[in-house]
Amino acid sequence: MTPPVPSWIAAPVLGFAFVVAVARWILVRESAINRLVNRMLSWQVAAGAVFEAGHGSQFADATYRLFLGCGVITVACAYGISALFAGADPATARRRQRGYDAIAAVCAVIVMIIGRPADPAQPSFEWKVPLLWAIFNIPTTILAVNIIRASLRDLRVSTATLRERFVFSALFLVAVYCLYCAVSAAVHVLRGQPSDSPPTTWTQASCFSFFVISALLALPVVNTVLARVGWDRTGRDHRKLFPLWRDLTAAVPGIVLDQGTARLGSEPRLYRRLIEIQDAVQHLKQYMPPGDQRSVDGYAVRLAQAAENKLRGCAPVVAAQERGEPVVRDRAAELDDLLRLARAWPAARAAASAGALAR
Repeated sequence: MTPPVPSWIAAPVLGFAFVVAVARWILVRESAINRLVNRMLSWQVAAGAVFEAGHGSQFADATYRLFLGCGVITVACAYGISALFAGADPATARRRQRGYDAIAAVCAVIVMIIGRPADPAQPSFEWKVPLLWAIFNIPTTILAVNIIRASLRDLRVSTATLRERFVFSALFLVAVYCLYCAVSAAVHVLRGQPSDSPPTTWTQASCFSFFVISALLALPVVNTVLARVGWDRTGRDHRKLFPLWRDLTAAVPGIVLDQGTARLGSEPRLYRRLIEIQDAVQHLKQYMPPGDQRSVDGYAVRLAQAAENKLRGCAPVVAAQERGEPVVRDRAAELDDLLRLARAWPAARAAASAGALAR
C-alpha cells in the first residue's frame, strides 16, 4: 500500500491549490466550464484541508465524514467537466449540472452518515463498502474514460501545439490513474477485502495527481496575468508593431480608429493595430516611389519614403504600380508580414530621413 503523504508535503500542495482556486475565481471565470472547474478545485481544496485539519485528532471521525461529503461534490463537478470534454452540449450544461449536483447532495448525506466502514467482521461492512465504492467510483470511472477519450482525440490533432500536447498528455495520465484506482478498489470489494476507496489517507500518488491538476489549472491564470501586463505573445507583437504604426499613422492620422483601447483585450488591440497599419499602407502606396517590392528591406525603405513624401506635402506619384485591390489573406499571414516589415522599419526610416535631408 502506498504510504500516506507527510504534512510537510500535503500542506504546500493544498496551499498552492488554494492560491490557484482564488486566482481563478478572480481572473478566470468568464465561461460556464471555467466556473465549473473553479467549483471543482474549491471543493477539492476544502476536502483536503478538512482532512488534514482533523487527521490524528479527536475530531478525526467528524472531519473524515466532511471529507467524504466534499469529495462527492468534487466528483460531481468533475463529471460535468468530463461530459463537456466528451462532446455534451454546452448550452444545456447548467441544467445538466443541476441534476448532477442534486444527486451528489443526496450521496454526500449518505456517505457522511456511513462514515468510515467498520470492522470487516460486522454485517454492516458487507453493504457499506460496496455502496461507498459505487458512489465514488462509478462516476469516477465514467469521467476518467471520457477524459481519456477526449485526450487521445486531441493528441491526434496534427495542428496541436507542443504546449497543448503536454496538457492533454498530463490529463490523460491523471485520468488513467483515476481509472486504475477505481478498478483496483472494485477488485478489493469483489474479494470482500477492505477497500481504499474512498481513501482513509492521502497517498503520494493522489497528492501528486492533485498537484498536477492544480498546476494545469494555473496555466490560464498565468496567461491572463501575462496578457494584462502585455507580456504574452500577443502583447509582444503589439509592442513590436508600435514604431511602424506610430510613423505610418503620423503620416496618415485619419485612419486611426476613433475608439478607446483601454477596455480592449490584447487580441482586439492587436487586430486594431493591424487594420490601422494596413489602411495606412494602402493610403501611402500612392506616394511610394517605384521599385522592386520583393525585398522586405527595400519595400520598407520605399514605404518610409512614401511617409516622408506625405508629411512633406509632396504630390502623389501618378504611376504607382502597387496600387489596386488588396489581396485577401488570413490574419496570421498578415501579422507575419507586418512583423517582418516592423523589424526592417528602423533602418528604413533612417535611410528615408537621410535621403530627405540630402534633398
